[in-house]
Amino acid sequence: MKRKIFFSFLTAAMLSCVITAQSVYSTKDIIEVSSRVEFMPTIDYYTADVVLELKNSTYYNENSEYRTMEELTNRFYEKLKEAGLNKNLLVENKTKYNAKWNSSGSYEGTLFEFKTKDRKVLDQLMDMRLTGLKLNTIQIETSLSEERYADLVQEALTKAKKRAETIAKAIDKKVIGINGINVGDYNYYSGKSYLDAERKEYFNLRAFYNIE
Repeated sequence: MKRKIFFSFLTAAMLSCVITAQSVYSTKDIIEVSSRVEFMPTIDYYTADVVLELKNSTYYNENSEYRTMEELTNRFYEKLKEAGLNKNLLVENKTKYNAKWNSSGSYEGTLFEFKTKDRKVLDQLMDMRLTGLKLNTIQIETSLSEERYADLVQEALTKAKKRAETIAKAIDKKVIGINGINVGDYNYYSGKSYLDAERKEYFNLRAFYNIE
């Protein structure tokens, strides 16, 4: 069983919202500590929305290279072939285009959903230059096995217990057992592009320990 995680290129502002504070406080009988484990994810797929569009201002321009969607689409397929890409990597979804990109009905266009396991193939697509072509919602899809998830929980708990014991010793107490845990979701942070192979994720956990 795998857990799927998606990161949108359009939500870069959210990348700074990682929980970095390590809250530690104690009550009379319980110490709560936060623990975070860093890990490198396995990237399963790269996906993108590939939009082909003729705006009215371009459509009616007599000097435009393309006067119809058929001309634009055919040239797009030619560019794919020149780049060594198979057009079978793309699935047309005109309904999605109309709903997401052309709700006003002002433009003529379409959308292709792109998916590949090969980062080099994505790079080839991103390097393509064609009037009327744009890539949107570039994403990565990663998975985490249940076994790896269990390992992360154990690693985070080990760190949490050591931290709790340090705090307990400082106040002349000792940890006598765990009271409960609160497991958060994964938090992504990287100083580089999220498409970078060295991207990181963090697994967060809060643990509550009884002390005496």
